[in-house]
Amino acid sequence: MLRCRLRSVWVLAVALALWTNAGRAQTAPSAAPAAPAVPAAQPEGAVSLEQRIDQMSREIEAQKAAREAERSAAAAEKAALEERLQKIEAQAAEAQAQSELAGIMEGAEEELTPEPLVRVYGFADVGLQRTWGPIASAAPSGPSKTTFVLGNVNLYFDANPVQDWRFLTEVRFGLFPHGAIDRSTSGVAPAINTTIGDDSSPSGGFTTINWNGVILERAHIDWEPSDEISVRAGLFLTPFGIYNVDHGSPTRISLEAPLMITTEMFPTRQVGVEAFGRFQALPWTLGYHLYVSNGRQPGQLDYADDKAIGTRLWAQTRRPIPMTFGVSGYTGRYEQVDKVYSLEPGGGFHVEEDESLAYREHAIAADASLDIDALRLRTEGFLRWQLFEDGKRPSTFPGTYEADKLYGGAYLLAAYRLPWLGLEPLLQFDLLRVGTLFGEYFARSSVGLNIYFDPAVVLRLNYFYTRAFDLEGPSRELNHDNFNAVASRLSIAF
Repeated sequence: MLRCRLRSVWVLAVALALWTNAGRAQTAPSAAPAAPAVPAAQPEGAVSLEQRIDQMSREIEAQKAAREAERSAAAAEKAALEERLQKIEAQAAEAQAQSELAGIMEGAEEELTPEPLVRVYGFADVGLQRTWGPIASAAPSGPSKTTFVLGNVNLYFDANPVQDWRFLTEVRFGLFPHGAIDRSTSGVAPAINTTIGDDSSPSGGFTTINWNGVILERAHIDWEPSDEISVRAGLFLTPFGIYNVDHGSPTRISLEAPLMITTEMFPTRQVGVEAFGRFQALPWTLGYHLYVSNGRQPGQLDYADDKAIGTRLWAQTRRPIPMTFGVSGYTGRYEQVDKVYSLEPGGGFHVEEDESLAYREHAIAADASLDIDALRLRTEGFLRWQLFEDGKRPSTFPGTYEADKLYGGAYLLAAYRLPWLGLEPLLQFDLLRVGTLFGEYFARSSVGLNIYFDPAVVLRLNYFYTRAFDLEGPSRELNHDNFNAVASRLSIAF
């Protein structure tokens, strides 16, 4: 339409120009015939009006065509996006349907195939070790020579027969006590011999075997109705610190347990009732343990009505770094009771329980665990008071009796997981105030290397140096004042 208007304007302009020239020719005076008109030459590069109009028309048409192409491309892109969206929605619907179907099938499978009532798992370790030094030679058992050892063979039997109810027992098998030193005697300590005849052997009784030991690490029944409160009854590991509960060789960072664990400043395990639970106070998790037990006893029975009590409180978070802090406490009474039988004049007899040894103990401890990227830090400290009752003190040498004691100690462990080959070097330092014939204090430094072939398979290598010394009391010449050890354990969890 624009082109038609432009052409009309051009035609009118030409007609007006012709009409004007014709009027001028009629009114002008006559003159001699003019020479034939010669068209005037246009300047070079000049464009006529019609050419300009044509050029503008072509540009307008080109712009219209470009806009039409853009609209067509946009429409095509929109159609492609809508088609893609439809495909995505269809795939999502199909995935959701498959997930719902899988959930239904899983639920049906769970209903048809219930979980096993008893699960069995555990860990084992073997190694090579050697000890030397004056204290090592005076140790009541164990050779100071290089020897292969079977460390732990521990099996867990974990049963859930009823909802919210659980029974867990941990049993350790070993080659002891055959060949171990009998520590119940004084002077010459003979080796224990458990060699017996295998009467069930078809060889006619000529076959011999060594019966081996079994240690019940724990055995308890748990009622767990909620995270906030649960109840445990039976033989349980005393909840204090870091190492006592996580005592398995695959979970320990250092091969050797801290001195406060090996000297049992807290009872390792107890028979009683324990309440425990945890609460969420984001970003923290707060937990507690509270128990009543027989306490530290020579056996599982308690010969006094004075029960032991203990507790542990802990707080854990993962922000800004994984860390755990805890405090523990324990108080109880220990006694050794002998039954004395005597005849009465009337023909009957009299039974009297004689406490030959008795003391009360109080212990407190604190622990901290921090993981800073690949660096793992662990520390624990404790204090323990041992207060003997009059007339019931032990005698180490004739005419001498044990005094009340204050024990104390702490350790610091640092391990760093390298980014290659599963290597984790570590350093540990222990200090223990215990008061023995070897010395009043023990300081131990250790260096080690853990090699993780897999999270379930670990090789641990450690060297320990222990030094005994005095800081208080009369000066003594300690001729048994140091102990060295190298040890390795290859452990596997299953």
